[in-house]
Amino acid sequence: MTAQKTIGLLIILLGVPLGAIAPDRLLLSVTASTGLMMIFFAKERIEDERVQQLKMKAMFTAMSIGMGLTLFAYNTAFMVVRGVSASRPEMSALEFLAGVLAIALGYFHYWRWQDGRAGGAG
Repeated sequence: MTAQKTIGLLIILLGVPLGAIAPDRLLLSVTASTGLMMIFFAKERIEDERVQQLKMKAMFTAMSIGMGLTLFAYNTAFMVVRGVSASRPEMSALEFLAGVLAIALGYFHYWRWQDGRAGGAG
């Protein structure tokens, strides 16, 4: 594990619990998105064109899913509380970024695992 990934993991493990007890969600979203960015954009042990392709594919897929889920959840939540006099729930850009990066990391490692299984079976 590279130093950048280790620092990103420490930021998440130490910062996210502290952000969860903070009075607002800013510290939580900043630490989560910073840690996830450091992990996702860190150099891999074997950094080749396939890894770059998988990272790009994972980020594109995560952005598409994140936009779709955000719009769906935002509009659904608004429709549920429409009868009640409440304002729309708000999501900051950093919270959205943390969600997208979590999805991208999941897809990247899953596709990397699939590549390893396909390469070893042949």
